[in-house]
Amino acid sequence: HAARFARIGDAVELSLPQAQLDCDLVLTFELPADLPPRARLLHDGEGALGLLSFVLPPAPEAALPMDLCLVLDGSGSMQGDAIEQSRAATLAVVAALRSDDRVQVLRFGNETLAFFRRPLLATARVCQALCELVTTIDANLGGTNMDDALERALHQLGPAEAGRARAIILVTDGAVQPHDVRNAQAAATKAGVRLFVVAVGSSAAAEVLGPLAQATGATLERAVPAEPIDAGVMRQFRRARQAGPVRLRVRWPQAGAVALPVGNVYAGDAVQVAAVLPGAAAGSVTVSAGEFLLALPLGEPEFQPAMRALCGMARYRAAARGAREALAMAYGLLTPETSAVLVKLRADGEVGDALPEIVRVPQMVSKGTMTRARRVDESVCDEMVCLDTRFFAETEDQEVLFSRREATDADIVDMGVGKHPDVYKKEAPPARDHDAMRRALSWLYRILQSQALDESGNPTPLGKLVWHLPEDLRPLATAAIAALNLSLHEPSHSLYLLFALNAVLALDELDESLELAISRLAIAEDIDGWVFNSTTNLHRLLGE
Repeated sequence: HAARFARIGDAVELSLPQAQLDCDLVLTFELPADLPPRARLLHDGEGALGLLSFVLPPAPEAALPMDLCLVLDGSGSMQGDAIEQSRAATLAVVAALRSDDRVQVLRFGNETLAFFRRPLLATARVCQALCELVTTIDANLGGTNMDDALERALHQLGPAEAGRARAIILVTDGAVQPHDVRNAQAAATKAGVRLFVVAVGSSAAAEVLGPLAQATGATLERAVPAEPIDAGVMRQFRRARQAGPVRLRVRWPQAGAVALPVGNVYAGDAVQVAAVLPGAAAGSVTVSAGEFLLALPLGEPEFQPAMRALCGMARYRAAARGAREALAMAYGLLTPETSAVLVKLRADGEVGDALPEIVRVPQMVSKGTMTRARRVDESVCDEMVCLDTRFFAETEDQEVLFSRREATDADIVDMGVGKHPDVYKKEAPPARDHDAMRRALSWLYRILQSQALDESGNPTPLGKLVWHLPEDLRPLATAAIAALNLSLHEPSHSLYLLFALNAVLALDELDESLELAISRLAIAEDIDGWVFNSTTNLHRLLGE
């Protein structure tokens, strides 16, 4: 929108002459690098409010190596700017990784898809593969099954290791409910894994995702529509690199001071702390955190309605439900407990000469809100998704109903269908000699480990590899390949077989080049369905 700025005394007035009230107004600004600390004492009825702003010093350079799982929302609602920004954020994370870090990327929607089978060390080859795989990040995974994605991320990170930080960075615009993340929150808290969240857009459920992050010792970052999210992701990355949040100790001059909750803060963060004070007595407030020490005088009481309301909202959020209405009224807050009524006051002696006229007013719909337009003589409602500002005027034969729910992926995106052909669903015939079959497949597994990729990094056809087996095992290996519906001449099928044999035999971890080759294949050809059926068939061939 075109904006106008006008300076009025010490203030700057912002006006948007042509704007429509279809979404929140968000004002972004950069804090100066040398932001000075400041303490204020605010009038608050018979008492006072103390407000202190400062910046914590950055963490030392020798930060911990990290096990990181980047979890990206791939649901249909991320289509457009959000998914493009997710790709940019992933590239920014890759550029900041160290060679002793381990990394995994998960995309989730109705299902969860992994870039790699397990977190890999961030070597140059792995980082190059990540940059190549970024192009596969898309908003094509349907709904928002967040709990399963987070639980899989926790499973991928595995048990804690001394001297390493473990963290998940979640990027989502999901309008989830508390029960949607309850299991993941409990599991992350128990495992000691911090879950940092970047909430994208206006529909993201910050009231759910914020407590999720706080409970695990992490933080929430908000990104409004069309705002680049890579900066928020990198701030979360900086925090994830640290061992944990900073423990602040704040001492107010008044004995009866009641501190308001601060939440988790990290080295390098801008911090604001506040307290309800019994009076306006002079004194200094002190803050300490490790070697950091700050002492500032509160000064004379000030009348600052906006800052008072800001502290009032903090009091409201921290209060029990029974006390919230009184706080909302005292501080003039817009909350579920309050409402506003506009009253026109007539001048003395002014009397209306007619009854009020009822006027139908066109209604404006917030971006992303579902609307239902229903004709009075019909029972069927036609749903429309308001992606942009739209007005709906009521007429005699139509009424407009507004729904509080956000537009879902199903409202906007057609769901995809399965990609696995029926040939992958055939059952493998039982083997007569299970011990011989195990020897044949173990031999083939070893050969695949060493020769599945040629000198150029391309897959080697299975037909060439089978001839490296002892002569008596070749027929069994060939029969197993046929039972799995694989071809001796298709190069990529050697990676298919290696993937399946590794899942069943699990003799050794695959080296980096094979892991990356399988990861590229799994993403390019979506072989998860085939792997599920093939592992079942392999167990049958082995008599298991």
